[in-house]
Amino acid sequence: MPFIAWEQAESSYRFVLRRNRNWDTQNYWYTNVLKQGTLVSSDFDMMGVSFYPFYSASATLSALKTSLTNMASAWGKELAVVETNWPTSCPSPKYAFPSDIKSIPFSAAGQTTFITNVASVVSSVSRGVGLFYWEPAWIHNAGLGSSCADNTMFSQSGQALSSLSVFQRI
Repeated sequence: MPFIAWEQAESSYRFVLRRNRNWDTQNYWYTNVLKQGTLVSSDFDMMGVSFYPFYSASATLSALKTSLTNMASAWGKELAVVETNWPTSCPSPKYAFPSDIKSIPFSAAGQTTFITNVASVVSSVSRGVGLFYWEPAWIHNAGLGSSCADNTMFSQSGQALSSLSVFQRI
């Protein structure tokens, strides 16, 4: 009986394949990985990308839309931004922010604006299904690997910021 339950549950799972960072080189990466034949398109249901605008000035929303559109056309899979975030504090960014989002403030309100904008891009693409925020509550590692001081959606004392409610609206 446990095996039958596992098979039934497994049929509802959605498998996502994603490449860390480099959202703009997805076509090259997926083409070369799938060309090898070890992994085939039927092995996964969805394709995911990471989208972090504080690593490159070229990480514009329009470039994200182009990349996702190209992926949808090439593979016909559901698509999601599976890692993204926006800072509430970034006094000394290592890289320039993209031109189409550099006016978004580093604040909880800015997080709301950024997430709304990314969600809008994803939903405008054929087969776009959603986004995931990385990592909203990791308060003891608030920079989350970036040069920004804080990218979480919680205060250092653990209180949810107003930006967390954006997920009820997108």
